[in-house]
Amino acid sequence: MSPEVQTLLTRLAREPDYADAFFADPDAALRDLDLSDEDRSALTQLDRDAVLFLDVADEVEPQIASEHPSRA
Repeated sequence: MSPEVQTLLTRLAREPDYADAFFADPDAALRDLDLSDEDRSALTQLDRDAVLFLDVADEVEPQIASEHPSRA
């Protein structure tokens, strides 16, 4: 997951006012972010409950080990 997407998801989960604005018009909120077409498309279809779940899961689940190939 790109740092931009990770930052956006964290902000959506932790800042209710920003989340309200985002979910009211995701295209406008994403306009100025440097995202791939795939990320942009996926983010416009986010579900608010899913974002909250991802934030909680991030705190509960251990992070990827430094030895994991995806950390390279």
